[in-house]
Amino acid sequence: MKAKIAWLKVVAIPRSLVVGVCQSLSYPFVEITKEIAECPDPNDDMFLELAVSGNADYLITGNLKDFPPSPFQGLPILSPAEFLETVLWKK
Repeated sequence: MKAKIAWLKVVAIPRSLVVGVCQSLSYPFVEITKEIAECPDPNDDMFLELAVSGNADYLITGNLKDFPPSPFQGLPILSPAEFLETVLWKK
């Protein structure tokens, strides 16, 4: 029986970056100040509302097809890979 091999790309992320991201996620409440109905999938509007109302620097999603074109009202909407490549690793 031939063994199947799965390849996994592993990326080393510095502990300080992980800690910083976790600390930045400690804001427990964002008041929705603007109702938005711009996403092709209406179930995703709430994430856009949260990012805009919370003055987020980025909206990171693995589901770009269900969001309006980036940037939306100045908010970059990026895939996780785009975020890592263009923001964290500044290629």
